[in-house]
Amino acid sequence: MLPTQLRAATHLLVVTGAACLIGAVSGLTSWALFEALDHATTLRLDHTWLVWLLPVAALTLGSAYHYFGGASNGGTSLVIEQSLPPRDATAAQQVPEVPYRMAPMIFGATFIAQLTGASVGREGAALQISGSVTSLLTRPFRLRPSDTRLMLIAAMAGAFGGAFGVPFAGAIFGLEVQQTGRLRYEGLAPALAASITADFIVESLGRHTPIVEIPVNIDWSIALRLVVVGIAAGLAARVFIEVLHGVKKVMRDLISWVPARPIIGAVATLALM
Repeated sequence: MLPTQLRAATHLLVVTGAACLIGAVSGLTSWALFEALDHATTLRLDHTWLVWLLPVAALTLGSAYHYFGGASNGGTSLVIEQSLPPRDATAAQQVPEVPYRMAPMIFGATFIAQLTGASVGREGAALQISGSVTSLLTRPFRLRPSDTRLMLIAAMAGAFGGAFGVPFAGAIFGLEVQQTGRLRYEGLAPALAASITADFIVESLGRHTPIVEIPVNIDWSIALRLVVVGIAAGLAARVFIEVLHGVKKVMRDLISWVPARPIIGAVATLALM
């Protein structure tokens, strides 16, 4: 019995140590992305005419993803999907993989989008880059599929924790995103190690979390209000998701040529601006 327990403990230590390396990579890529996006924002504010290039950027990026993106079009959903245990038992030994091209494509696309005034999220881009780089780095080691999935969980935790400076929330995110309301407990140590390491790397490179403490004293009254705010935020998020899916469906039905769809969004964004 002892050798089995020893093997399990050794495996946990090895996986957690590997997760620290993944966290360091996640922190480094997140830092590089945010530095690049800050530079893009500064350029756009200094040269406001760049926003008129938004339709051109939309056509360029839409065409690039349509003709060359391949599986990278799956975005964040693909990274999450590859970190999940397969539903089909026959595919349990299939090594999960995130396309290597996703990292440079999402880095470049996010930079160009930010430069031309598009509204794009940073944490999703950081997560995709981290997942793609992690898939590339772990490939030569021929890890077991289950361990590769743990590394992808660590990559997501590191990207989220490093992006927002919230290592504990990053670890929970990497675990809970597996299935809403359920945690994959064997990934707790790797996710936490990766998230803390990523946050440490980002902080060490000079990007500090703007909020370092809770500015109010929590009592029952405030806690109750926060619950109400949480419910309202959840409902708003649900409405946003449904509207987003609806708009995508309408665009698919009305416009058959995929690269034209982001152009419509770009023109609409310019009109609103």
